[in-house]
Amino acid sequence: MFKATLPRCNVKSLKSGSLPTTQTPSPRSPKVFPLFQHHSTAEFLAAAATEQSIPKLHGAPEVVFTGRANVGKSSLLNLIVGRRSLASTSKKPGHTQTLNFYRISSDPRKLVVVDSAGYGSRGRLEWGQTFEWYIQNRPQLKRVYALFDIRHGLTEADKMMLQFLEEASQGPDGPRFTIQVVFTKVSWRGDFPEHLKAIKERLAKNIFQLTPTCLPPILTSSKIPIRGLNHMRQNILEAVGLLGQGGTQNGRVQIIRAAETQTETSSHRTKRP
Repeated sequence: MFKATLPRCNVKSLKSGSLPTTQTPSPRSPKVFPLFQHHSTAEFLAAAATEQSIPKLHGAPEVVFTGRANVGKSSLLNLIVGRRSLASTSKKPGHTQTLNFYRISSDPRKLVVVDSAGYGSRGRLEWGQTFEWYIQNRPQLKRVYALFDIRHGLTEADKMMLQFLEEASQGPDGPRFTIQVVFTKVSWRGDFPEHLKAIKERLAKNIFQLTPTCLPPILTSSKIPIRGLNHMRQNILEAVGLLGQGGTQNGRVQIIRAAETQTETSSHRTKRP
């Protein structure tokens, strides 16, 4: 089992004023990313509790969600695929106990999303040998989504996971996969609150110290108002090389990005004393 010690690495500076994604049109709109349009085609494929039971699945590109128990992995996955109960959810920490594989479209060769068991439940730091083997040996793994509840700081288990992912991602000929940080349960109305901005920047800085190669965080909320949905869908398609290859409709990504820029501008307006 992997034993973590905190690494020494350079701190990646955050871009000042970086703000979360707000979607337009409706965050549940299926028109922006056709791969996610046909919700009924999303389907559970397999569960793996051991290395030997991990399915091959024709080598389809994969992304995996990981995070502390009860961080909201299954809820976010259901939101992304547009199904309420494709991945089983529970208020009880540690509900997911296996690696669960899901196809997103009718063609399982296009994209497989994997939901992993939460770690850190009831003092349990380990995330399991099956997950560790999967991360270190899965050739079709393209991106790991490391989820963190924005309301809480990093635990020792989080730090161990971040270093494990950083080390596992480095191959002899370059990165084996990329690491995308996702903040969950980020809820607000109106302009992005200053206290959330400060929390986001502080947490992101701590993460970059441990995992300097990770991608800047995406802010999400699986409850109304929905946050980060289209950003996550776009990010997944980019990770597996499907963006612009039938994964999106022409021009709609530019509309989303333009809307995000307008949101950032409005959030930087000087507030009245």
